[in-house]
Amino acid sequence: MSENYYLGTYWGNRRETTRQCADRLSDLLGKLSTVDPIFGHWFEKGSSRGDAQQRGVNKDRDFLEGLLEREARRQAGNSEAGVRASIWNGTDDGACDLNIRCGSCLSTEHAWIPNSCVLTLPREVGSFERLLSVDVLVEALKAVVRSFEPEWGGVTSDRYRELAPKVAAGTPQIGWITYLGETEGLPSVLTAGARVLAVDSLGSIIVTTEERFSSDKMEHLEAAESIRRSLERAGILHS
Repeated sequence: MSENYYLGTYWGNRRETTRQCADRLSDLLGKLSTVDPIFGHWFEKGSSRGDAQQRGVNKDRDFLEGLLEREARRQAGNSEAGVRASIWNGTDDGACDLNIRCGSCLSTEHAWIPNSCVLTLPREVGSFERLLSVDVLVEALKAVVRSFEPEWGGVTSDRYRELAPKVAAGTPQIGWITYLGETEGLPSVLTAGARVLAVDSLGSIIVTTEERFSSDKMEHLEAAESIRRSLERAGILHS
């Protein structure tokens, strides 16, 4: 059975201006364009495919600030909600959406409503094989981490999200490739087979398996669960 993969990163309340969010998005678009050509062109969503393809998005900060301000006005001026954007790469050969929420302060002790940056990845057509590789995904995740400085995130699939052990809202879920912002002592607690990569001084990426993660492979599910238990025992991850 096919799986739909996505790269999702999340962080709690962080008050930022529209300009600061535009700066982060601009930085990300520039970084993603160097990861793979398919991330080099973006468009606003439209009423139809043709309409959307007439609404190109570039990485100019002033342009992006205007885009985010238009989206903010649609949210009835709730300053606590931050700003949002949803853009599309405009291709059938590996369609991707990029959705961000930035500058939000809506989370409370009773409800986790995170800031986020989520990149949906291609389905099984065209560039699927090229993009759904560890090397490309790690570089894309590094780009997001360096631009938005999330608390945690990673690459997983819709199917695995449903199968994985349930965790409290706001708690990292260990998947195929996982980013954690608090990782002191991380390499020493992980089982053999997991690979750990530092992202500057921001945090670390854990690669559960070098092959494409599949929810149909028991060894992949067991590897992710083993990492989760190791992190919990070390006090790095709290369920």
